[in-house]
Amino acid sequence: RDAAWTRDGSKLAILLGREAASIDGFPTTTLHIWDAQRKALTEVKPSQPIAMNSGLAWTPDGAALIVALRNAELDREARNTFRTLTEGPVIVHKSSEPFLEWDLLNRSTRTRTIARLDPASGTVTPILPQGRITSYQVARDGSFMTVMEDVTQKTDYDSIGGTDNDLKFVDLKTGHSKLLLPAKDLKGLTLRWTDDGRTFAYAKKGELFVQSVEGSAARSLTPRPKPA
Repeated sequence: RDAAWTRDGSKLAILLGREAASIDGFPTTTLHIWDAQRKALTEVKPSQPIAMNSGLAWTPDGAALIVALRNAELDREARNTFRTLTEGPVIVHKSSEPFLEWDLLNRSTRTRTIARLDPASGTVTPILPQGRITSYQVARDGSFMTVMEDVTQKTDYDSIGGTDNDLKFVDLKTGHSKLLLPAKDLKGLTLRWTDDGRTFAYAKKGELFVQSVEGSAARSLTPRPKPA
């Protein structure tokens, strides 16, 4: 599912997906650490299951991994919903409901918890509580991460599967989070990040803006377009 080297290249974390052992079971993940110096592969036993759609990111010192966790009960709920939608005698979809059932089912895979995992003991420590996480990126220095959190209120019939995301900053030491850009301002933007993950740029209405994760307001680098 994913793989990541430590900063010094001494260890490789490998996340594997395993098919369910039975027709009623669910796919699972296993985490392995390859020690390049000892040429040894060790399986890590996390205290909580790692999500199938988790990424792997080492802390700069190579002592821990940042991963996504997912409660097995969420998968059971999703399977029951899928069976209802595909096997029920009568299925009715109403546009008066906030979400189409298929759209809501698809979004359910984003419900995850972000945590720090100690490969030596398998202990996981939650950093960000369970939420609908579209994506997350750990900064190069390992002190924080940026998170796209799905805050979509209803199905977008102009773009099925379209997502409204808040951009958040999360301190990996304290777990404190703050909002960098709300979904209403982020919608339709493509962010370009610096290598250290501390600054991003975007174009909007003919202007080029830059903003840092430190919390300062976006700054325009270009003159305002003249009115048409």
